[in-house]
Amino acid sequence: MTFTGTAVAVIALSVALTVMWRHQWQGSRLIVCLMLVAGFGIAGVGLVGEMLGRLGGMIGGAAGDGTGRLFGVSVPVVVIAVMVTWIVVDMRDRSIHIATPWIALALPSMLAVVGGVYIGMSDTALGAAGEAMTTLAGWLGSLG
Repeated sequence: MTFTGTAVAVIALSVALTVMWRHQWQGSRLIVCLMLVAGFGIAGVGLVGEMLGRLGGMIGGAAGDGTGRLFGVSVPVVVIAVMVTWIVVDMRDRSIHIATPWIALALPSMLAVVGGVYIGMSDTALGAAGEAMTTLAGWLGSLG
């Protein structure tokens, strides 16, 4: 049996959601890591990936419009900076905020939508993430 990158991502998401459910929806560092893996694996793939991509586009557009009105220049990358800062700070704290796993799940889609459009490399970013997931899936497949 061979695993694809998307299959590994779905397994990671399933494990993360099951653990969260069993612990009254409280996050942990493991869950945040699993959600990041899941987010990179499903970014732009299937219905969930499409919904995350649309959400990322909507949030990025709102951030671009908001920063354009406030500061006179559109900076949608500010959303990515806030998300990364939130995750890094929360991973260093003793407790994980309830929103952190969901931010980790949405971050890869935001990187692809906002960051990719902003720097013109969305295909490269998703391609690199896909290759990494395929390599990980190959390693897991060779174990069993």
